Amino acid sequence: MFKKFFSVFAMIVLVSVSLFSQNTWQFASVFPADSSQGAGTHGIAVDPDGKIWIQCYYAYSRDSIQVPGYDAATGAFKTVKANVRAIYVFNPDGTQASFSPILYNKVGGVVKDTIGGETTFKSIKNPQDTTQMITVAAWSANTGRGLTLDESGNVVAGCWDYLFKFDYKTGAGLMDRLVCGLGGTVKPGIDAAGNFYVRSVIPGGPIKMFDKNGIFLGNVLDITTGYCRSIDVSKDGLTVYHPAYSVHYVEKLTRADEFSPFVSDTVLRGFDCESLVWDPKKPNQLWLSSGSYNDLPNRHTGEVTNYDVATWYAYDTKTNTLSGEKIAWNFYVDKNAAERPRAIGFSPDGKIAYLGTFSAGAVRKYTVVASSVEKLGNTIPTVYMLEQNYPNPFNPETSIRFSVPQESFVTVKVFNTLGEEVMTLVNEEKSAGVYNVSFKANSLTSGIYFYTIKANDFTSTKKMILMK
Repeated sequence: MFKKFFSVFAMIVLVSVSLFSQNTWQFASVFPADSSQGAGTHGIAVDPDGKIWIQCYYAYSRDSIQVPGYDAATGAFKTVKANVRAIYVFNPDGTQASFSPILYNKVGGVVKDTIGGETTFKSIKNPQDTTQMITVAAWSANTGRGLTLDESGNVVAGCWDYLFKFDYKTGAGLMDRLVCGLGGTVKPGIDAAGNFYVRSVIPGGPIKMFDKNGIFLGNVLDITTGYCRSIDVSKDGLTVYHPAYSVHYVEKLTRADEFSPFVSDTVLRGFDCESLVWDPKKPNQLWLSSGSYNDLPNRHTGEVTNYDVATWYAYDTKTNTLSGEKIAWNFYVDKNAAERPRAIGFSPDGKIAYLGTFSAGAVRKYTVVASSVEKLGNTIPTVYMLEQNYPNPFNPETSIRFSVPQESFVTVKVFNTLGEEVMTLVNEEKSAGVYNVSFKANSLTSGIYFYTIKANDFTSTKKMILMK
């Protein structure tokens, strides 16, 4: 029986008439492994050396420093201890870089600013004489707003209303802080000329453009609509992608040349996007998050969409279509509204993705696995079917065959014994036929897994065993 099955299987593969390949992504591990970054990730950037930069929205006691303050009883100056925001930098193996964490913007060897806050001054009633007002020093915290790379691979950090730039090799500051004048910024976009594109989280203000030296160049858009957490721009500076998650679409602003005004259009209607980044190996591919259980996708008026929650989709900016690749967040707590997709970064070779959410759960690492879907011959089956994978048990690759008797949107997914999705093998329209899909489990541990097909009203699940 085994020989007969293998012979038939081999013959079918030999007469295959079409082959479609795409990348699939699977969860690999928490990063770093000790989960030391905790909750509240608001920025991830991966530099040209592969180091992973992580910024948190919150301040933690591990990052406490002495800051200016005052004695409430007397109004006298004194230093106080405060928790400040920091940027942590990790090598690909999870160990910290020698200059991590970054607490200060140190330019030319001189500390210019604490990135997680600043000294401010305010007037209070004199505790010794309440008929008088006195000025005291106080500390104002700067929340982490997002990370991105500039045209040279250096890291730009949004911290409250300021942008800082750090040398990706040394962590040294490369410019004095850029004051955005927005009352708080989002993760900025940067074009190939080094120009910055920024806006505030709250709608109503402009999208501003500054040159690489911090000189204001004008507004991309005078009045923004919808709440926002991140924007990005094409390398030529002619297209700005502006996700407005509270109005359920991504605004696409284009201009003919650097002297022309931007014209607005909407794309990806149904997205409640809070984070986006360019693919390092595919210049025309932009990754955008779909929404969260706090801000659900598929709510754009007049549009019927079926985007998955807490998933990053790859968007082809040339064809204005989704490419078929996606990365689904693996929840720490199922359907947790606090796990909002706020940060994404890719390794330089594009094979590893680092994802972060706000405000629960540490950063997660995902790896790409090339999978292929083959249409086997020209036979039109009469029924839907999902067959047992072969070989089974397997290590580390196996094949799964399925049949669809009519054109159908087909999904084939793999789950672990906890019911968590570990990989999507197929997620697209398929014509009638018999198909074979390969499943490569290189980064998974030994154990029992389940694979499920959904095609129109048909569903079926089977068990397989990975033995390494």
